Amino acid sequence: MGGGVFLGGGGGGAPPDSDWLIAGGSLPPGSPTDLYARLATALPDADRKLVVDTSGAALDALIGTPCALVKPNLAELAGVIGRRLGTLSEVIDAAGKLRRGGWRSVLVSMGPRGAVLLAEDVCYGPAPMTEVRNTVGAGDALLAGFLSAGGRGAAALAEGLAWARAAVQSTDTLAQAVTDGDRRAVQVTADPGQHRRVGGLS
Repeated sequence: MGGGVFLGGGGGGAPPDSDWLIAGGSLPPGSPTDLYARLATALPDADRKLVVDTSGAALDALIGTPCALVKPNLAELAGVIGRRLGTLSEVIDAAGKLRRGGWRSVLVSMGPRGAVLLAEDVCYGPAPMTEVRNTVGAGDALLAGFLSAGGRGAAALAEGLAWARAAVQSTDTLAQAVTDGDRRAVQVTADPGQHRRVGGLS
């Protein structure tokens, strides 16, 4: 993701009729590394509405700060934890530790290995791709689809993966429309087979 972008309300919080306040991207030059953490601390409903998609020092600074959802990719999660993540079980364990620290939900994008969502329950979906033309923005598409479908549970994860599938089949960053075929191709399970290998990306 590129430069920092805030979507949502001002005045100390998201508008009362909005579901999410999204803070995403790398921080602009000169910004404090804990900018997103400060935002989370300042929002009275951060644990219900704040979604953060960032990396590096900004993600590190967010550890232990209440958020509704944080979306690292596999390499970013490994960086936060400080060790390589080779299996889905290790990904779930790492995300679980961060969730216990204050992140209500953790959505981990894993490229061609799919994505895992850790909230009250765990669910996982692979990424069935027939033709990958462009991976730029796939993680953003995953998050957008997930939130558009309510931002909770297996159905939202499936929608996010369908959006990501459509995105990587586009020849540019303007993703093609999500089709019924994209949605049918996605299968999300609550029993993810935790010894599944995910290494090679972290």
